[in-house]
Amino acid sequence: MDHPRLQTLNTVTLPRLADMSKVSGQQPLHLTLAASLHVFAVAVWFLLESASAYRFYPNYYWAHNAISDLGIPYDFEDDKHGNRISRSQHSSLMNTNFRIIAVMYAVGQIVMLYGAKEELPDARTEPWRYVREIRVALSLIFMSGLFTAGCVHAGPQENADGQIIIHLTGAMLAIFAGNLNSILCAVISCPLKTSMGKQYQVISFALGVLGVVGGLCTQIASAYGYTGISERLSVYCILAWGLVTGLAILFYPAQREEQRQRAKHK
Repeated sequence: MDHPRLQTLNTVTLPRLADMSKVSGQQPLHLTLAASLHVFAVAVWFLLESASAYRFYPNYYWAHNAISDLGIPYDFEDDKHGNRISRSQHSSLMNTNFRIIAVMYAVGQIVMLYGAKEELPDARTEPWRYVREIRVALSLIFMSGLFTAGCVHAGPQENADGQIIIHLTGAMLAIFAGNLNSILCAVISCPLKTSMGKQYQVISFALGVLGVVGGLCTQIASAYGYTGISERLSVYCILAWGLVTGLAILFYPAQREEQRQRAKHK
C-alpha cells in the first residue's frame, strides 16, 4: 500500500511535469516529432536522389530527365537523348526514397494536425476541425500516390503493358494533393498558421500555387524536353513547404511565449 504522503506527492508532481513544456515555453513532444519528420524528409530526399542521379548511366540531366527515370530498374532507351541506352544503377534507392518520403510526410502531417487540437484552444472550433480532416485526407492521398509511384515504374515495359497509367496517376495525385495541402494551410485559418505569423501563410500559398502550376505544365514541358524542370518544381515545392513548416513549428514556442507576454501587458 502506498504511503499517503507519496500519493499526495504523485498527484501534485505529475501534472506539473506534464505541464512543464507549456509553462517554460518548451516545444511539445508531438510537434517536435512532426517538425523533425518534415525537416529530415527533405534531407533524405535530396541525399537519395543525388546518389541515384550520380550513378545514372551514362549521364543524368536534371532539367531533361524525369524524376521517375531514376527509379526504372532495367536498361531502357532514353528518348529524351536520342534513344541512347540508359540505366539507373541505384533504382532501388530512388524507389525506396519515394516510399520513405511518402510515409514521413503523412505521419508528420497527422501528428501535427491532431496534436494541435490538444495544444491550442481554437483548434477545437468547427471550421478548423473540418479543415483538419480535409488536410489529413490530402496527406493520405499524397502518401498513397507517391508510394505507388515508387512501386510501379515509368519505363518502356510499363508503357507497353499499360501499367504506366498507375504510375502517372499516383504521381499526379501526390503532386496535386501535396500542393493543395499547402494552399489550404495558407487560405484557411488554422492554429499553427495564426500563431506563427503571416509570413508562413504567404510562403505556404506561394509554394502551393507554384507547385500546382509546375504539375499542370509537366505535359507542356515534356513536349519541349524539359520534363525535369516542371516536375521538380511541383515536387520540390512540397518539400520546401515541409521544410518551412518544420522550421516554423520548431520556432513556434518562442513566438507563442512572446504572444502570451504581450497579452499580459495589454
